[in-house]
Amino acid sequence: MPNSIRAKFVQAISYTALASIVVRLCGIILSILIARILKSSSLGLFTILQSTIGLYATFICSALSLAATKMIAQYYINDPNKAGRIIALLVVSLSLALVSGVAIYWFTLPLLANKIYQINELMLLLQVSTIWLVFFSINLLLESVLMGLQSFKQIMIIQSVYSVLNIPLVCVALIFGNAKIVLGLVFAGTLTSTIQFFLLLLVTFAEMKKYLIVVSFQNLQGLIKEVLFEFSFPAFLGKIFEQPLSWISIFLLVKLSGDLSSVGGLTVISNVRTWILYFPILFSSVMLPIFTDIFHTRSKESFQKTLIFNQRFLWLSTLPILVFMIIVIHPLINKIFGASYENYWRACAVLLAASVLIPINEVNDKALISMNKMWTSLAFRTIYMVLFVLGLLYFVPRNGLLGYVIAWNISYFVYVMLQTIWLRSVIYEPSVYALTFFSIIFLLTAMYIPRFIFSANLLFILGFTLFIIVLLIEWFLIITAEEKLIICNELKILTKLR
Repeated sequence: MPNSIRAKFVQAISYTALASIVVRLCGIILSILIARILKSSSLGLFTILQSTIGLYATFICSALSLAATKMIAQYYINDPNKAGRIIALLVVSLSLALVSGVAIYWFTLPLLANKIYQINELMLLLQVSTIWLVFFSINLLLESVLMGLQSFKQIMIIQSVYSVLNIPLVCVALIFGNAKIVLGLVFAGTLTSTIQFFLLLLVTFAEMKKYLIVVSFQNLQGLIKEVLFEFSFPAFLGKIFEQPLSWISIFLLVKLSGDLSSVGGLTVISNVRTWILYFPILFSSVMLPIFTDIFHTRSKESFQKTLIFNQRFLWLSTLPILVFMIIVIHPLINKIFGASYENYWRACAVLLAASVLIPINEVNDKALISMNKMWTSLAFRTIYMVLFVLGLLYFVPRNGLLGYVIAWNISYFVYVMLQTIWLRSVIYEPSVYALTFFSIIFLLTAMYIPRFIFSANLLFILGFTLFIIVLLIEWFLIITAEEKLIICNELKILTKLR
C-alpha cells in the first residue's frame, strides 16, 4: 500500500485498538455479571428488549448512518460546502424518521408484548425504553458523521468513556433492582445513551469546525436523489433485512423451541463470539471511509492491494484466537457464566467455527459499498436472509439453539461465497478462501476430540499451545514477505503514535 494510505490505516488501527481494549474489557465484565445474575430466562427477556430497540432504530436511522459515513468521507476535504449540505439533509431526514418511527414504535407495543411474545412484563419495559430508543438512534448518526470525518481518536475516547460509565450504572441496577432488575438495566442504558449523545454532539461540532464545514439547509433538493435514493434507500432495504432478521430469528427461536432460556443461551454464545471478533468488526468500521477515499482518489491497483491486505490481515489475526476458544469453550462457559449455560457449549463451538468467515465478509461488504454497489450488496443480503429463515424453520424445531446456529452457518457460508464470486476480479485471493474452508473443518474437529481426552485444566494448556502453533504456521508459511514487511513497519509506526 502507498505510504499515505498506510498512515491512515495505522492511525485507524491504533485508535481502534485502544478503544477495543477498554470497550471489550467493560463489555466482558458486564456480560458476565448480567448473565450470572439474571440467569437464562431473564437474560432472554432483556435480549428480546434490546433486539426490539435495535429493530426500530434500524428503521429510523441505519440507512442514514451508512450514508453519512460514505458521503461525508467522499466530500469533507474536497467540497466541505457540499458535506455541510449533506449533513443538513441527514438532520432533516432523521428528524422526520424519529417522529414517525417513535410513533409507530409506541402504537405497536401492545401487539409486540401481548400478541406476538405474550409476555406481560414486556409491555412496561418497552414503554420505558422509548427515550433509550431516541438517543440510541441519534447517537448512531452522530457516530457515523464522525466516522466519515475519520475522527477515529475522538470516537475512541467517547466509546471508552461510555463503556466505563456503563459499568457502575449497570452494577447499581443489578444490585438494587431486586425483582425489577431488567427495568433497572433499561434506566442504566437510557442514562448512558444520554451522556453519550452530549459527548458526540460536542465533538461533532468541533470536528466540523476543523474542516470548515458549515451546516446549510439551502438547495437540499439537488442532494435528495444522490444521498437518499441512490445510496440511502438500498442501504435502508439492506438494513431492514439485517436487523429485523435478528429480531425475527430470536422470535422464531422462542416460538419454535418453546424455550425462553434458549434466547439467554444465544445471548451468551453471541457474547463470546463478540469478544473474539470485536477487534476485526470494530476495525472494519473504519474501512468504509478509507476505502471510499481510496476508490475515488487512487488507482484501481491501490484499491485492490489495500483490500487484499486487509482481508488477509483480519482473517489471519482472527483464526488463532478462534482455535484457542473452541478448544476451551466447554469449561470456559461453565466457569464464567455458570452451570445453567453449560449445555450450550456445542452450539457456541459450532458458531465459532464458521465465524472465521466474518472478517472476509466485512471486507467484501465494505468494498461493495465503497464502489457504490449498494444494490448488489442488497441482493446478497436478501439471499442470506431467505436462506437463514428457511434454515430456522427446518433446524430449530429439531435441534433448538444448535439448529439456530446450523441455519446461520449454512446461510452465511453461501452469503460470503456469493460475495467472493462477484468480487473475484477485484480482490480475489484464492489462498484465503481455500484456507478458510479447511480451517472450518479443523475447528469443527477440534471442538470434540480434545474434550474426550483432556481434563478442563489441560484443555487450556492445549488451547494455548495450538494458539502459538497456528501463529507460527501463519507467520512462516502463509504470510508473504511483503506482508511481513508491512506489518513490521506498521508496528514501528504504531509504537511512535501519541
